[in-house]
Amino acid sequence: MKKLIIRVLIGLFVLVFLGYAGGIVYLLTQETQLTFYDSYGKPLRTVPPDSANLKYQGLYFQSEDGVKLSGWVVLSNKDTLISPWLLFCHGNASDISYIDYIERYKLFTNLGINVLTFDYRGFGESDGNPSEAGLYKDAITVYNYLTLTRNIPPEKIIIYGHSLGTGVAIELATRVPAAALVVEAGYQSIPEIAHQLYPFLPMRLLKLLVKNKFLSIDKVDRIPIPKLFIHSSEDEIFDISEGRTLYEKALPPKSFLEIKGRHDPAPMESKEVFCNGLSSFLNGTTARLMIDKP
Repeated sequence: MKKLIIRVLIGLFVLVFLGYAGGIVYLLTQETQLTFYDSYGKPLRTVPPDSANLKYQGLYFQSEDGVKLSGWVVLSNKDTLISPWLLFCHGNASDISYIDYIERYKLFTNLGINVLTFDYRGFGESDGNPSEAGLYKDAITVYNYLTLTRNIPPEKIIIYGHSLGTGVAIELATRVPAAALVVEAGYQSIPEIAHQLYPFLPMRLLKLLVKNKFLSIDKVDRIPIPKLFIHSSEDEIFDISEGRTLYEKALPPKSFLEIKGRHDPAPMESKEVFCNGLSSFLNGTTARLMIDKP
């Protein structure tokens, strides 16, 4: 009987170990698909831009490694020649036509800001497959379009990231000059988020094996330009503590704006607080962007 119990316990241990190891292997082998989960399957554009009453122009760019990217220029409702430019890095499970992003473009342009928004490789109408390194190349390509093709000076460019895009925006801000960085609904890193989702797996220890890390927490203290961190206390995807941790690590000058609402539509659900906070921050930067009050 004693030997039987030992065999059963050993068998259970082996099963648990195999399941545990299998979970780790699955996460590592499926990491890219899990990180960029809705770019695979190409979600349909959710809002035709012509129906949104935006002053937009469709664009195509070619990244440094030859990937064709799609994007839009959405012009300000004010004087577009003197308006600053916001380079928008969108989140996961979406593309530039996602309805909540359309609503953001309206908020930005009503404040007197031109918007350049783009789809990363593998998202929307852009070609290729996503990767952390690839998304960084895409952001550089679009930034160069603003500065080299449209001759927009860096002191008139706002780098803005939402959700997944905060990792792209923070990396971009470490590489290029700009007037300001806005981080909306940010996160510390992909390994940290994975640890929170799978606390029973050693995701922090496996950080070296993860291909797409987006280690914003290790980069944000290298960015000297003014920074605004926006986060909802009701965010159901990334807890507000993620945004506050980034804010605390960042160098001054920096500001934190707490809003209400769900992860994607929070700026619209807190429209007055969001617009007042964003315009006050941008008007107070050293570049004096002079954004209109809502």
